[in-house]
Order: sequence, then C-alpha cells, then structure tokens
Amino acid sequence: MLSDTFALSEQNNWNERLKDRGSQRFTLFVPSNAAWEYIHRNIPSGYKKLFMGGYAYQGKAILERHMIVGNDWSIDELNSLTTNTTKPGLFQVPLNVTRGKIYFQARVREAFGDLSESLDVENEATDYSDVVEYTLEWNGISARVIRPDVECVNGVVHVIDKVLMARRDVTVISGSAASTATALATLAATFVAFAVARTLSR
Repeated sequence: MLSDTFALSEQNNWNERLKDRGSQRFTLFVPSNAAWEYIHRNIPSGYKKLFMGGYAYQGKAILERHMIVGNDWSIDELNSLTTNTTKPGLFQVPLNVTRGKIYFQARVREAFGDLSESLDVENEATDYSDVVEYTLEWNGISARVIRPDVECVNGVVHVIDKVLMARRDVTVISGSAASTATALATLAATFVAFAVARTLSR
C-alpha cells in the first residue's frame, strides 16, 4: 500500500532520519500507492523522473512537504486544532511541514449534508467519526486521510489518497533553455559593468 513512497524515500538515504529512535518525533502524511498511480497517469514524465533515481533533490522536496518534525500528532490531536467554541472541525488550520505549509481540515462528509448547525459541541462524548472526514489542502490539491494513526517507533503515519505535488516540482530547465538563461544573465551583467565604468570615468 505504501511501497512507492518507501521506494522514493530510499533515494539518497532520505529515510535514515526516520530511523532515529531518539527524542525527535515525526508526523508523516504518506501517499498510498493509488495516489502515486494517479501521478503516474496524469504526470507520467514527472513520475518517471522521480522514480528513475536521478531527481533525488526533487523527491526529497516533495516528501518533506508531507512531514512534520517535532510532533507526533494523532488524528484526534490534529482535529482538536480545528475546533473552536462554536462549530467543531469546520475550520482549516495551517501546519508547518519541513518544506512550506499545508492546511489540515476536519469537515462533514458530503453524503451527510450540512450538519454544522446540529453538531453538539457541548457533549464531548458525541462521536462524529462516521460523518467527519479529514483532509490536507495544498496548492489546490485536497488529500483525504484514508488510514489515520499508524503508530511507528518515533512518530505516527497518516495515509492519504493524493500526493501533495505539482507538475512544476519536477520541471527541469532543458540544456538549451539553461544556456539561453545563462547567456542573458551574462549579457545583463556586462551592460551593468559597462554602465558603472562609464559613470566612474566621468
């Protein structure tokens, strides 16, 4: 179920830090194999670049977008961050991941309609697990938590159904484009140096 993410994490030994049994704790949002298959179908060149082994830096950046360092938050603890005194679980909360920021949200499943007015915030024993789903939001992508609270020796894993990844994450400037960019930068620097020299000579 998670073999694709594991394979990507092995590049350049990125997953070695997760084997540390010391005081550092982690929360990992791990895309399922089906999530990676979606990338394979919709961004085939990007998928190939990531898993062929030559784009370890890009792979690391994507994985770090799914990782929180310093906290091992269960789904209930994450849910508590979204709750205020009027409506539980209907607000997004930003999470600082290793690379950037994502948003966690607990929301009523569409099949149950709008229950926000009837949720009983006073009764802590009320179980909303059947009507609430948990999602991560990033750059217009909504990833649903499909298997929460998989405990590990140094943290907790939540399996999600989407990869928080954009096409640009694996876009690499071609050789000709890079050469053109370098030439333009050199030309601009030459003009600046020439202008400075003329100014100083006056």
